[in-house]
Amino acid sequence: MNNVKYIPLSDISQINPQTDLRGIDDSADVSFIPMADVSESGVWINHQTRSVKDIRNGYTCFQENDILFAKITPCMENGKGAHAVNLLNGVGFGTTEFRVLRANSRAYPRFIYYWTMDEGLRWKAEARMTGSAGQRRVPADFFCEFKVPFLPLPEQRRIAEILDTIDEAIQKTEALISKLKAMKQGLLHDLLTRGLDKDGKLRDPKTCLIPFSDVVQVNPTTELHGLNDETDVSFIPMSDVSESGQWVNRQTRPLEDIRNGYTCFRENDVLFAKITPCMENGKGGHAIGLVNGIGFGTTEFHVLRASVKIEPRYIYHWTMTEELRRKAEAQMTGSAGQRRVPTAFFDNFKIPLFPRSEQRKIVEILDAHDARIRIEEQYRDKLKLQKKGLMHDLLTGKVRVKHMEQLA
Repeated sequence: MNNVKYIPLSDISQINPQTDLRGIDDSADVSFIPMADVSESGVWINHQTRSVKDIRNGYTCFQENDILFAKITPCMENGKGAHAVNLLNGVGFGTTEFRVLRANSRAYPRFIYYWTMDEGLRWKAEARMTGSAGQRRVPADFFCEFKVPFLPLPEQRRIAEILDTIDEAIQKTEALISKLKAMKQGLLHDLLTRGLDKDGKLRDPKTCLIPFSDVVQVNPTTELHGLNDETDVSFIPMSDVSESGQWVNRQTRPLEDIRNGYTCFRENDVLFAKITPCMENGKGGHAIGLVNGIGFGTTEFHVLRASVKIEPRYIYHWTMTEELRRKAEAQMTGSAGQRRVPTAFFDNFKIPLFPRSEQRKIVEILDAHDARIRIEEQYRDKLKLQKKGLMHDLLTGKVRVKHMEQLA
């Protein structure tokens, strides 16, 4: 550890300090940060303001450069918090579920911020939580016990700058992903509702519509001939499909373990989450690459099987449209928390039916756009992994900045 001295975090930061409001009139506007306005990656995402008189009581007060740390479960475990910078009039108020850390003269604020976002600190904070289930909180004295390396101020600053550079790259990549996803919804609407003419241009929007169920079998029977109980098949619980319609974790099970109590499907079927909130969030997928051509999954999937008139991947892209999901939500039945899309929805929802050759062209365009999104997501994930490793090495003093830069 290069002979680094460890000290309590509270030795270089005040915990829940008082904020001097002298000179700020009650009618003045200041920043307001509820828990909903900080992300799970420690970013202040929605800059609100309130007049001091409206929030002076019942909220936590802080000042420019303070660090906000969510103390209540599950916000703490999920990484919620923020570095309070660019506050209106230099002052902010927020939920009482924030612990406030204020750097003293021996600490660089951004260095403390990164410590509060450290996975190891959050794990130890979770172990120190007190209170009843659902209302457990990190006590203030946790920061008197948790120790960090006492590094020179210039080194703290350089560590923060290095991590800020990676954070900036992550945020830019996430912004690009959001832009690409918005573009995809526009592509989905235009291509799926209008189609392409022989020159590859969008058709006139006036097209004959047919019920989805005219070209798709909904929840069909799947034959299991030739498979014995020991045969491995794919298994897809709801947790293994993403909100962007991807199969993210490929599991297998022997047939005897999942034959009963699960939904069965076959290669090229499309899975559509029917229960709230999974349906609204976009969960589903295209079942391809199934082990032995068969899969089983949660009973909360509707299974859609293409007829000879339609491409399976064309169906999949339709199930990922905001239009279909919005109309499916409007037709849900059942009680709160258990509302589901009925099978009859697919009799009511109508789509244009283009020739299969045209469907394939549309699918190629949409798949290429999806591939671009996945490339950017993989790059973002690589940056996050790199940041995680650097945070551990630099914050703990395992790797000193000077030594790292000499090796670069």
